Amino acid sequence: MPYVLGLHLRSILGLPEEECGGEILDATVMLIRSGLFTINTVEPGTGAFWFGGDTKLTPTRLLTGYVYGEPGEPLNEEEDDWS
Repeated sequence: MPYVLGLHLRSILGLPEEECGGEILDATVMLIRSGLFTINTVEPGTGAFWFGGDTKLTPTRLLTGYVYGEPGEPLNEEEDDWS
């Protein structure tokens, strides 16, 4: 996993990597798969990605729009039904 993100999250949680590393990795994968982050270490043909020393996560327009209240991709009203 990108080490800076893991280090930051572990410092917030106050836990060693052994206790929360798996959850941080799962959350990072979800952020990538959901389209909120892109990753530069990806196999174009398969979409498989990996983490290494040169891995960089980049927030997408969708994430920055959500955080800063800017318009992002249009929502599908059927998918936005939380009831």
